[in-house]
Amino acid sequence: MSRGFYHDGRFATLPDVINHYNESLKLGLSAPEVNDLAEYLKSI
Repeated sequence: MSRGFYHDGRFATLPDVINHYNESLKLGLSAPEVNDLAEYLKSI
């Protein structure tokens, strides 16, 4: 069983997942925004 984030565990951390979408969707999130979003997602 793979561990990590995303459906197949390909990302080691939640910020890695966010950065993947930030780059592929050209969201323009800054590093502090990525960290804030990761913290928010962990809280829900």
